[in-house]
Amino acid sequence: MRSPQRPWTTRFRKKRGSHDPRTQSPPFSPPDTSWTRDRLEALAGAYVMNGSGLDFPTVHVRVEKDGLFVDGQPDRWIPRQNGYFSLPGDDPAESQKMQYRFHTVAGRFVISYLTNGFEFLHAERYEQGTIPDAWVNRQGAYTVTNLNPGSEVWPGTNTMALEVGSDNILWLKGTLRGSISIKPLTDTLAIIGGIGRNRGESVRVVTVDGEEQIEFWGFRYKRTL
Repeated sequence: MRSPQRPWTTRFRKKRGSHDPRTQSPPFSPPDTSWTRDRLEALAGAYVMNGSGLDFPTVHVRVEKDGLFVDGQPDRWIPRQNGYFSLPGDDPAESQKMQYRFHTVAGRFVISYLTNGFEFLHAERYEQGTIPDAWVNRQGAYTVTNLNPGSEVWPGTNTMALEVGSDNILWLKGTLRGSISIKPLTDTLAIIGGIGRNRGESVRVVTVDGEEQIEFWGFRYKRTL
């Protein structure tokens, strides 16, 4: 997806400040204690990260103490007076080496991160919405059908599963890119969540020889269980 002026990747890759980020620590910014729990709760939810290549992580952000805890992070993020979140601590070389910002860009609510004087896209909030019964009823195990005999889907799995998780997210699990969240648009069409390369691609239900199959990334899968 492109902005009117620049693509997403270059739009966020912007230098901040006049110091040389290779030789100096970021300026220290004190914690912003004005944040209320309700204000923090407004940022909680599921986010699809802008991972690289085969990485499609969907993480959950939740309120913890005076900040936000993100799946996979070593500690919570606390709000700072410069408008960013970062790890707790008073040494900016450690706690503010990576700084995160929640904001809206082109109508999409995203997290960007600032490091070494440059800011990059990190994740987009994922809103699942109502999952149609047609997709709920398709939950189960699937195997690929359109491979040559003896072939396999790189890096080696010919199966996947469709599942509504306990977080009420519709997942394709065990794909060649791991578990990915999908958002149905109709009873037979869904899209892969998130911003960036390989996001927004379609997941379709097609009929082959009178049998429903799920098609994405050029492969078709039939239900086996």
